[in-house]
Amino acid sequence: MSVTLKTLVATSLIATLAVSSPAQAQNIFVNASGERTMFVDYSDLNIESSKGQRTLIARLDRAASNVCGRDNSKISVGEETQIRACEKGAKETALASLDDRGRVQVAAVTISGK
Repeated sequence: MSVTLKTLVATSLIATLAVSSPAQAQNIFVNASGERTMFVDYSDLNIESSKGQRTLIARLDRAASNVCGRDNSKISVGEETQIRACEKGAKETALASLDDRGRVQVAAVTISGK
């Protein structure tokens, strides 16, 4: 397996920042241990409605893809499997962390690479 990423691990932290607008480009923050974090704002959504839920899921999907290092480059099957597992874990952790503040953190640790 060609290795640009060895391991991706989804983690969750308490959200302390939020992107000011959901339509605004979102930044990825990287700390010293390699954790990549994005904050997803959903304060504009009614997450009690199916439309609001679908929109939130789409935002979390994009954020998980970003923090897990998905891009348009060619990758091996093993790397694809790792990225998918990372995305799934990051999204599940974010969904479990939803609160009434209208923001959630999506985070992942990249051990070697992206």
